[in-house]
Amino acid sequence: MTNLITTSRKPGRNLRKFVRQVCPIFNTKYFVRGKTSVKELAEYLEYEGYDKLIVVSEFKGNPGSLIIYTSKNGFFKQERKYKITYYKLSEKKMQFPKYEIELEDKENKDFFKYLGTENEKVDAKIIDDKGIIKIKKGKDTYLSFKVEKVVEKCLK
Repeated sequence: MTNLITTSRKPGRNLRKFVRQVCPIFNTKYFVRGKTSVKELAEYLEYEGYDKLIVVSEFKGNPGSLIIYTSKNGFFKQERKYKITYYKLSEKKMQFPKYEIELEDKENKDFFKYLGTENEKVDAKIIDDKGIIKIKKGKDTYLSFKVEKVVEKCLK
């Protein structure tokens, strides 16, 4: 399973940092969007053989939501949407090739399972503390964030 992650248009510094930090965690490749349209993104997704596109948008200069799409015949279908309700990034550079996942919260487990992130013995740990996902190595916490699934009602 391969995923592609990108930002909304004209991202702020915090959003770009967040996306770069979660790339290895979410099992994704970062795509610098620039002025690429949604249609061009769909075509690129199919051409390169990616399964999912994750678009991270911002709210008041910080990461605000994760929208997960799949592409079929050049069109996007939104599958899931998560609101980022908490975000904190350490000043330390985080560069670990693989992570060990130790999650207790059912929603967080479902989130990582859906993205296809595997549980492996590695350098750093992904844990959840009161619903907040934390990436740690030893005593140092490099990134903390919380996601909540957004259930949108369909109008008929």
